Amino acid sequence: MPVTLEMPLEMEQRLREQNPNFDAEVREAVALDLFRKEKIGIYEFRLMLGLTRSEANAFLVDREEWAQSLTLEELESDLRNHEKMMAAKGL
Repeated sequence: MPVTLEMPLEMEQRLREQNPNFDAEVREAVALDLFRKEKIGIYEFRLMLGLTRSEANAFLVDREEWAQSLTLEELESDLRNHEKMMAAKGL
């Protein structure tokens, strides 16, 4: 479900001119803020940004954030996803 951020048109235009990746930066800022506040875990953080576990860890290390411990639910979900990928490859 999309989330809309409203701001004055002039401000949006200026910010988009300064940064062609404005949408991605806003999404990253929101995801990082929610992660810092422990409103979302690493798995949801990864989903919001479309990152693999190693990419998410690198993202957090680059910003000097500490990764949270994975929950049992996240580990089980990762295991199920891995098993599905392996089955799809016939392994």
